Amino acid sequence: MLCWLRWNALDDSLERAHTSLEAKIDKVASDLVLLHADHRKLADKTGTIEARVDELTPVASRLESTVGDTLTRVAELERRVEDAEGRTRRNNIRVVGLPEGAEGRDAVAYSESWLRVLVPAGTLTPFFSVERAHRIPTRPRPPGSVPRPFIICLLHYADRDIILKTVRSSPPPRVGNAQIMRFPNYTLAVQKDRPLKQVEWEWLESTGRASGREVERNPPTSKSRRSRARRGRKGGGVTTEAATHAPDLEQLIQERREALQSAAALSASPPAAESETEISQPPSDRPATPDRLTELGFPECPSVTPATADKLF
Repeated sequence: MLCWLRWNALDDSLERAHTSLEAKIDKVASDLVLLHADHRKLADKTGTIEARVDELTPVASRLESTVGDTLTRVAELERRVEDAEGRTRRNNIRVVGLPEGAEGRDAVAYSESWLRVLVPAGTLTPFFSVERAHRIPTRPRPPGSVPRPFIICLLHYADRDIILKTVRSSPPPRVGNAQIMRFPNYTLAVQKDRPLKQVEWEWLESTGRASGREVERNPPTSKSRRSRARRGRKGGGVTTEAATHAPDLEQLIQERREALQSAAALSASPPAAESETEISQPPSDRPATPDRLTELGFPECPSVTPATADKLF
């Protein structure tokens, strides 16, 4: 009797365990069915996404090539605009230090008569004429500020060249207490390139490598920059050699920066006997004539400040 009772209890336990196990198996089976359905939906969505990606891949490739072509075209247009701007400025003379209002109401007539007085008689061409003259920017600066640059546009490039050559061989003129400086009206890109080009040339001269080099003292054109870049890529020319002797070039650049900062400090604190519009000149081992300033590549020297001196390098 006791054995029978024990057997019945064991049978009941097994029955309950079997029932519980079947319930769990059914639940797992239903979960697997749901998981399978979710997996099928995910597979369908993945297939749809892959199809869309396959469709968009050629479009993206075309867009990428279009962007590259557009960037190339923009660079070419920028180069052409820079070249066109430089050509439109080739007849200009940039006058720095001329007091505000000195030109009067007729800036063209004033400029023409002033240039005829400064240049020896018979030097200019028979067709000498001032096409236009104006200050930049057009809006006057606050009282006591440095005078705005005065731009003189000549009708013929030959007259502009004659005037600048005369400037290099004569002392700077004065209007009242203001010393006047005249420079070529280069574009911003050329102005940024000139100081480093001058440093490169002086470094080549100091190291004896300038002999036979195609390094011009005039501001580089787009064509000369491209030619110099090609020579550098081929492993020769000024660019590669300058990069090989970088420490010497950096030292020369630092010396030029210190000279520029000294010029800015002198411009910020002129002697008491001079006018506020007097333009200080940079210290040098020879007279700081406009020719010397032009050689140094500092057409904006009168407006340089210690805070902006490093930006030229």
